[in-house]
Amino acid sequence: MKLSLVFATALSSCSMIAFTAFGFSGQAQAFTIAGRADGVWVNPIPDSKNKFCSNSNTNCQFVQGVGNNLFSWGEPAQNTPPNRPNQLTFIGNSFLADVGSWFKLGSLNYFNGIIYDDTNIQYVTLNISLSLDDNNQVSKLLPISFYLENTTNQIKDNLKDPRNADSVYINTTSARTSFKLNQNSYIFQISGFSPLLSSSQTSISANEGEFQDAAIYARFIKPNGVDNIPPRKDVPEASTIAASFLGVAYLIYRKKFSKLTAKFSCK
Repeated sequence: MKLSLVFATALSSCSMIAFTAFGFSGQAQAFTIAGRADGVWVNPIPDSKNKFCSNSNTNCQFVQGVGNNLFSWGEPAQNTPPNRPNQLTFIGNSFLADVGSWFKLGSLNYFNGIIYDDTNIQYVTLNISLSLDDNNQVSKLLPISFYLENTTNQIKDNLKDPRNADSVYINTTSARTSFKLNQNSYIFQISGFSPLLSSSQTSISANEGEFQDAAIYARFIKPNGVDNIPPRKDVPEASTIAASFLGVAYLIYRKKFSKLTAKFSCK
């Protein structure tokens, strides 16, 4: 009986140590990065029909908000409600992101105004400023190009017809940057308007005179990590399996030990 008691106690202690060790192991693998994202619109480039902006280096007529998070362009068509120009607004987020997981970087609000064809902008850049860590140890500037698809309204008797809709495309090809934080190397990557790289959504559309909201998703990855495919959540980690096995083994032995103790106590 003394030998069994010693074994049970040892097994219990080993189980607790194992659970603690696995817990610390899991925490060590769950790296997080704190920070904040802000953004301003710069470098508007007119399309070929624009008669009021000779090039991107001049002050374009019917363009407002360069250097701010709210950018508008286009001369509203007269006597055609809502009498407002096109508009893009970016609202950044504070975040605490797990490395390898997608998170919401900020929100994009697009208003499709009814404007004259010769006052359109074709490209604009969103300069995203990243302040990383609670003490702002790292600051990064990431320029992201947006393509503005301006369609000429074909359905004149119904401007709300989806065939008159305009779209905004985000260029994710170069939307990444690398940096070091606490002596560790990371890559920051933007996927577009979808939290999954495998189903990346790079455009949003809005009917004439209507709003469209979308979230912009990003993630931090290790340079040499294989992070293009999100991990399956239904597959337990090896540490979880091992810890569960130890726990079950201990409970089974404890049950047998309790029965044996009761049997000897009755004599």
